[in-house]
Amino acid sequence: QRANQQLAQAGAPNEIGTLVAQRPFHAPTLIAAATMCCSMGLFDLAIPLCVRACASYTFYRRDAVVADCEATKSFFDAVFLLARLAAKRGAKRTAANLFRACFKLNPDHDPCLVSLRLASDLYIINEYKAIAQLSEEEFGQFIPDTRLCQALYLYNTQKDQAIEYLSQTLAAFPQLLSCLLDACEIRADNINSRFREILWRDHFRKNTWLTHQASAYALTSLPRALDVACLRQHAIWRHPDHIEFLRLAAENTQIDLPLLQQVNSFWTQSPLALKAKELDVFAQFSDDFPRLDPAVIEDFDTSLLEPHAAQRMVGTLPTTTRVMRPHQQQITLPQLMAHLPPDLQQQFQFQLDSGVPAEEIQATLLQLVI
Repeated sequence: QRANQQLAQAGAPNEIGTLVAQRPFHAPTLIAAATMCCSMGLFDLAIPLCVRACASYTFYRRDAVVADCEATKSFFDAVFLLARLAAKRGAKRTAANLFRACFKLNPDHDPCLVSLRLASDLYIINEYKAIAQLSEEEFGQFIPDTRLCQALYLYNTQKDQAIEYLSQTLAAFPQLLSCLLDACEIRADNINSRFREILWRDHFRKNTWLTHQASAYALTSLPRALDVACLRQHAIWRHPDHIEFLRLAAENTQIDLPLLQQVNSFWTQSPLALKAKELDVFAQFSDDFPRLDPAVIEDFDTSLLEPHAAQRMVGTLPTTTRVMRPHQQQITLPQLMAHLPPDLQQQFQFQLDSGVPAEEIQATLLQLVI
C-alpha cells in the first residue's frame, strides 16, 4: 500500500526510476516505468521491465496483504504493454498473440479492454476464423471493431452476405458511417460525393443516435468504442474497393429501432461499458506512444532501471508456474498452454522437450511470447 502511494505521488521520470531501484519487484511501479520508457522512446528498457512485472505476480501471491485482484491487474497490464511494444516494433503476429492471450485468460472481466481492438489485430495476421469466433460471442455484435472485421472477411468470400452484414452493422451503429469516412479522410459533404445523399437520410443524421442512444452517449462509452474501431481500421478501409463496399451497405441500411435500443442498453449497463467510459483511446490503443518533452528525456538517468534485481530474482522463482486469476483460481502450466495460440503451443512444447529446467520454465515462456 505504501508503494502504491509513493507511485501515485511520483511525477518526474527520475522519481519513478528511483522507486524501481528501491522496489524492483513492485509490479505497478515496473509497469509505470515501462510506460514512461515507451513515452521516451526507450523501448529496449521497457521490454525487460514488462517481463519483470509479469514475473513479479508470483511474489504478490506470497504476500497476504496484497489482494489477488491487484496482482491479476498488474499481470494483465504488463502483458498488454508487451503486446503494444510488439506492435510498435512491427511484430504484428506476436502482438496479436499477446492480445489474444490477455483476453483468453480473463474474457469475462477484460481488464485491458482488449475486446475493443482484438479483431483488427487478428485481421492483420489473417486469423479470420478467430474473428468469426469473436463475432459469434454474446458481446461480439456490440463491438464495432469486431463487426467491421467480420464484414471485411465476408467481403472476400461471400459479397452478398457481406453487404447484408455490414448493413446490419450500420443499422446498429449509424454514426459509424460518418466516423469511418472522417478517419479515412473522405469528404462526404462534397457535392460530388457518393455518400452525400446517404448521410442526409434520417437514419444517419446526428439526431437519430442522440435520441435513441442517448444514455450510451452520456456515458461516453459508445463513442470510445467507435473511436477505437476507426483508429485501428482506417488504413484498411481506405482501399477504394472497401469504400465502395461501405457505400453499397449504407444504401441498403434501414432504421431498426429495437437494434438501436439494444446497443444503447449494452453500452450503458455492461461491465465493458463502465470501463470504456474513461478510456484514452489514442494513449492506450495506438501503435505509437505519447512522447515526453525532449528536455525531460535528456535528464533521465537510465541507470536507475538496470535489471540487476531481476538477476537475483531468477534464482528465487517458484518451480510451479501459476497465473493469477480472481476468486482464488489458478492456472497450472498445462492449463496455460491450452490457452496459448497453436503456433506458440508448438514452440513452447519444443522448448520443454529440449530439457528446460523447472526453475527456467517461466522465463522461457515470457521470452517466447516477446
